[in-house]
Amino acid sequence: MTEQMTQRLKSLTARGLLCTVLVGGLSACRQTTSQTLAVPPGATEDMAMMQPPSATSGQVARHDDWQPAVAGPDSGEGTRGFTSAKVYAAAASSVVIVKLADSHGSGFLLTGNEGWIVTNHHVIESAKFDPEYGGPVADILYGHMVDGWMQLEAVPAKAVIYRSDKAKDLALLKLVDIPPALATVAGLTLAPAQPGPGEECVSIGHPAAGSLWSVRTGEVTGSGIWPDERIEIIMSRISASSKDKKGIEQILAAQPKLKVYYTNVGVNPGDSGGPLFNAAGEVIGVSFAIPAFSEDVRQGTISYHITTGELRDFIAQLPEAPELNFEPWPDMAYGTMADNTGDGKPDTIVFSADGESVGAMLVDVDQDSNYDSARPKETWDYELAVLRLPSPMAFYDTDNDGQMDRLRTDTDGDGQADHEFRFIDGRWVYSRSATGDLVDARAFTDLNIRKTVKLMLK
Repeated sequence: MTEQMTQRLKSLTARGLLCTVLVGGLSACRQTTSQTLAVPPGATEDMAMMQPPSATSGQVARHDDWQPAVAGPDSGEGTRGFTSAKVYAAAASSVVIVKLADSHGSGFLLTGNEGWIVTNHHVIESAKFDPEYGGPVADILYGHMVDGWMQLEAVPAKAVIYRSDKAKDLALLKLVDIPPALATVAGLTLAPAQPGPGEECVSIGHPAAGSLWSVRTGEVTGSGIWPDERIEIIMSRISASSKDKKGIEQILAAQPKLKVYYTNVGVNPGDSGGPLFNAAGEVIGVSFAIPAFSEDVRQGTISYHITTGELRDFIAQLPEAPELNFEPWPDMAYGTMADNTGDGKPDTIVFSADGESVGAMLVDVDQDSNYDSARPKETWDYELAVLRLPSPMAFYDTDNDGQMDRLRTDTDGDGQADHEFRFIDGRWVYSRSATGDLVDARAFTDLNIRKTVKLMLK
């Protein structure tokens, strides 16, 4: 399989991010095949791309003679508007905004009024760890109903991220304190059965352009296993040669699987983590992506949603304390080999989200890997991993036993470590606040590895 085809397939199977946020001086990838929906503030370029053809920069076409169409049982227009209005009235109070310093997404309260909130992993991926709460935190914006419309409360609440799963793109948060406006909100119920093809559905979320608590309606247009059953992947498999098909299967085998629904409700950046409802107001999915901007896809016609079956598995047992989940292997499509010591032997895999800027480096300091490009994650024996996205962090295998056991993070991107974590009894545990350089050769117990890391740092 050619390198070009390999990289295209890797980008097809990745959940691409359309990010304009600068993290540690690096701009994230724009060339993707799907677009997750968390929105950085001030994303004016992306918002301009989403304007209708009749709009000009800074202006939206205006028609003074426009009148709203009224649908009803006798109008011949169906009852879709009545369904969405009913769902909005019953459920909008349970839909919240999940706000970080550099982005926002949507989320929703689970039934039971215990402060549990569901959103996407990519919405809270850049959340900063707060030692006071023992986990990463996010601001939760919420509202209350006034004359049938949701109104934003002025003071946000704080929530701690208790669980996050990159493969499922789901996250579970819990409010530190339940504010009065949410004290009587019952939360949302998961639908007991999956929807059928063509079934009516409703989305409520907080898109980048428009209004908060934006309600849209449509139909469930399909379902499948992500990414294997995406039509782009299916067509690639059908048209590939026998040799290329083997390579495709190897790439797909390494990808996490996710059951998704496809709809035409027209979700947008900012809707990530928001609920997808059936006509009864029960949650049938969690919005997480749309196709990337392309001439081949008319925007607003395809939206991707994680099924409630995946969500049920994710929340089957609620955590008693925040689960710290750090992954040293980066989720980036491009990887090249490099020689950091200058001895003529590759010792580093350099990862990039866009094929140009450096996003991560995994260093085999003692150069003892038996590397197989078909199984890189299983065969690359690295002792140091330095990631720059979503925020700078350095992982160490301090005793060279094959398990990363120490982590230093730089939450403010100044090049200096802020927090330190240890891997103890199968989980990451907060150790202490940290100072000094993010990469510290003294962390390694082996003197030869220390010496080599110092050489690399020079």
